[in-house]
Amino acid sequence: MPLVCPGLFGVSVRGDKAGITTEPPAIYGYYKDTLTSMKFDWLPKQEGHRMEIRHFVECLEENLAVRVQPVESLRVQKIIDAIYESSAKNKEIAIK
Repeated sequence: MPLVCPGLFGVSVRGDKAGITTEPPAIYGYYKDTLTSMKFDWLPKQEGHRMEIRHFVECLEENLAVRVQPVESLRVQKIIDAIYESSAKNKEIAIK
């Protein structure tokens, strides 16, 4: 049963065999009786929220298309909703 934990500065998803975090970006797991982790500390540190706002303003000022279309945002939200529902019901949830 995955556990989704929104944190103050990121999100972690934890299952019975592995998990991921966004702050810091990492994957954790268990392989052949050994705990494993893969950290992505080579990624540049960026202020994602500020970058998204800057991009949105540039799109308004220059009449450009946004990088992420509304239909893509809706798809991601459906996945997030299904994760929470799956955790609450302790079963797999189909995404429509």
